[in-house]
Amino acid sequence: MKSDNWPTIEEYFHKALELPVGSRLDFITQEFADQPDIQQAIISLLKHTNETQALSQIVGKATNSVSDSQQHS
Repeated sequence: MKSDNWPTIEEYFHKALELPVGSRLDFITQEFADQPDIQQAIISLLKHTNETQALSQIVGKATNSVSDSQQHS
């Protein structure tokens, strides 16, 4: 992939993040139907972001649980 594609990838990655989760993939596949390299790069970033957010939520819940149990001791 060309490095000059990164500004476009970054721009559309952020545009996709503003959409509901269920609409992001369709948006990217439609916008870059004729540019599969860019499409896959953005989709990969979105998947990584979703996984990171899910992990952060799990860690946050665990932290709150530990904090609550220590306060009640």
